[in-house]
Amino acid sequence: MSLFCNSIETLYPKPFLSHKSHFFTFSDSKFQNPKFPSFPLRRLRPITSCLKSASSSEIDLVRNKEGVFAPKEKKVVVLWDLDNKPPRGPPFEAATALRKVAEKLGRVVEISAYANRHAFIHLPHWVVEERRERRNLDFMERKGEVTPIEPYICGVCGRKCKTNLELKKHFKQLHERERQKKVNRMRSLKGKKRQKFKERYVSGNEKYNEAARRLLTPKVGYGLEAELRRAGVYVKTVEDKPQAADWAVKRQIQHSMTRGIDWLVLVSDDKDFSDMLRKAREADLGTLVVSDRDRALGRHADLWVPWIGVEKGEIGEKDLIPGKRPQFEEEESEVGFGGDELFSLSYDEDERAEMTVESDGFGRFNVSAFSEDEWVEDEGDFALSEIRAIIECLNGLENILKEEEEVSKAIIDGVWSDDPSLQFESTAKIRRDITRPSESVIRSEVLHRLVQFLCKEEFPKLQYEVAWILTNLATEKPEEVVGHGAVPILIHLLASPKDYVREQAIWALNNLAGHSTRYRDIVLHCGVLMPLLRLLYNDTTLRIATWTLCNLCRGRPSPAFEQVKPALPALELLLQSNDEEVLKHACLTLCNMSNGSEDGIQSLIEAGFVRKLIQFLQHPSPAILVLAVRTIGAIAAGNNQHTQCVINCGALPILSNLLTGNYEKNIKRHACWVISNITAGTEEQIQTVIDANFIPTLVYLAQNTEFELKKEAVWAISNVALSGSHDQIKYMVEQSCIKPLCDILVCEDMKTILKCLNGLENILKTGEAAKKTEDKNCYALLIEGAEGLEKIENLQSDDNIVICEKALKILETYWLVEEDENMNHIVLEAKTLYDMEPKTCSFGGQLKE
Repeated sequence: MSLFCNSIETLYPKPFLSHKSHFFTFSDSKFQNPKFPSFPLRRLRPITSCLKSASSSEIDLVRNKEGVFAPKEKKVVVLWDLDNKPPRGPPFEAATALRKVAEKLGRVVEISAYANRHAFIHLPHWVVEERRERRNLDFMERKGEVTPIEPYICGVCGRKCKTNLELKKHFKQLHERERQKKVNRMRSLKGKKRQKFKERYVSGNEKYNEAARRLLTPKVGYGLEAELRRAGVYVKTVEDKPQAADWAVKRQIQHSMTRGIDWLVLVSDDKDFSDMLRKAREADLGTLVVSDRDRALGRHADLWVPWIGVEKGEIGEKDLIPGKRPQFEEEESEVGFGGDELFSLSYDEDERAEMTVESDGFGRFNVSAFSEDEWVEDEGDFALSEIRAIIECLNGLENILKEEEEVSKAIIDGVWSDDPSLQFESTAKIRRDITRPSESVIRSEVLHRLVQFLCKEEFPKLQYEVAWILTNLATEKPEEVVGHGAVPILIHLLASPKDYVREQAIWALNNLAGHSTRYRDIVLHCGVLMPLLRLLYNDTTLRIATWTLCNLCRGRPSPAFEQVKPALPALELLLQSNDEEVLKHACLTLCNMSNGSEDGIQSLIEAGFVRKLIQFLQHPSPAILVLAVRTIGAIAAGNNQHTQCVINCGALPILSNLLTGNYEKNIKRHACWVISNITAGTEEQIQTVIDANFIPTLVYLAQNTEFELKKEAVWAISNVALSGSHDQIKYMVEQSCIKPLCDILVCEDMKTILKCLNGLENILKTGEAAKKTEDKNCYALLIEGAEGLEKIENLQSDDNIVICEKALKILETYWLVEEDENMNHIVLEAKTLYDMEPKTCSFGGQLKE
């Protein structure tokens, strides 16, 4: 075997070097051979020009730490776009598998992962399913339906437990407490003492760390960042901005190109990295893309491997040969791309795939190789000539669309001319012929001129055309409309003598107000309200004017009530309209005005809107009925005086009819929401609900309906348990309210679970107050009979720390105290193992001497 240094080949021409006869030996200081003079070893460093001209049989040699010349080791950098390509399984295993693939290319000098905070708090589907299965198994183990083959063993002390819940309880109450003591002790130290203590008792305690990973659920997310760091990945959290992770990865790619890196491994599907990959290849970097599909991004790299193959460990040496692309059945079955082909389209024997081009109704086009109502089975691939024909067709279509969307020079000249007829004709062409006028108008820089046309009161048709263009522009580029000063002029057009000009101006202002709260406030600040209110008395513009008024009151945060208060008299007249659309938008406007503003609620009450809204609870239209219920619920959510006004106006009998009658689920759900706002009030208001016989209805709905309706009914019951008197709570218990409160503890709505736990805790407090000396809490027995105890015990291992602490508090207060004597041996065991202080906290929360 002959190994030649490229540097030597540059210094000495080919005739002096024979691949067959010359072998070389090296020493620590000189290159020694009788046929060649000695020269410093630094001359043996690889030269870039030699790399480009070297044959495949020649390799670079460098001197290693032992002083021996060996082939140069390739350096590999791995960049991971976590936002685009998160792990599909355990993060540690995925990162380890990725490192193994990268190590096949050379020495991995860096693995970096970039994502915003949402990637670390998001729970993937597989994590949710895994936790649900674990929770169900814990529940069955607790009830004795499932018995583990082997006991659960604590990884720290070796204690055996019958169920996983017992193991978690043991670990949290002993080892986690001891761990917290060590952490507090470490924080009190400084300097070298703190570092040594941390290495010995905190960071170096692998037994605890391994057991904690298995038993403890992270408070946020599923431990993605910690697991990746454990696998040696540098994790960087970027800003919560679009493409922030992409920018960070691109900067790191540029940095890698200047560090002498040989291979760049990119884990992403984002085609925005195509340009960076091309630049990396131009800089003589080898590139490997790890993604789900071999598409545009993969074609710009030297190698491509599927992400699923990396995670499963199916990538071998043969898959990392340049020019080869691994084929996996799963990938080929998902998409029509495979092998070395650019792409393939399949067709039936008797049919050819046709290009389908159709408009979506918004000035955009959909292009498809198949018709909308058929799917072509994979039976073969198009010939290369047919693929080229399809590409040419797509390119031609793209050019045609671009030509159509560009504002021609003749139209621009017409807009800037002084001829009114030419101005109108050019403006009409922009509105009529350009599929996306917003982009075209901005590019052609004629928007300022068009806004000037709005002031031509002698030419209302031109004003109408410009207002139409601004209406379309406001949906996509509202900042351009506002920036060119069009809002005050559009408001002025609300007083135009022409109906069609007024209506189009309202449409433009409506689109601006409905875009976001920022532009809503801008339109309000420009003084749109009073001119708009005058149009509410005009039949031709009544609908669009009411809709615009609704948008002016919509959004969070709500506009200042003083800004929209002048609309109340007009809304009082709108509620008398026979037009269903007008009524719907008027009710929604009142609902928006009452949300989050006690001043708004008080003004609505003083104007007499509550009685009128209660009358709408019997309206035949479900849409108006729902909006009326929502508005009444928002009023009832105010202070106690506002809630009492709803009761005094006679809402309860009609709400009872909505709950018991044949109405839609959404209507019943909102009616339950109104009742829950009333039951959150005073004891007198709760008593009116009880006297109206709502409690049996709520209990029935909480047990026999779908979750969304059941949740609202449970909230109403829980509010009685929290705010009611002892007699009212006793009545609730007699009406079997405990069972639905316990049943819903297994749902996934954290707020509802916490609400029910608070309600059950207050019921138990009432039971404690009512029990006689040495008697048991009868309400606690009812909760046990309703299987509530098991559900509360399961919530000790819930992901939400607030729920976990609440469940633990209830158990310690009303059940676990009785088990203190049976649990004392665990405390003593912990005391022996960890040399705990003389006073320790037992499981019942009592201090043991």
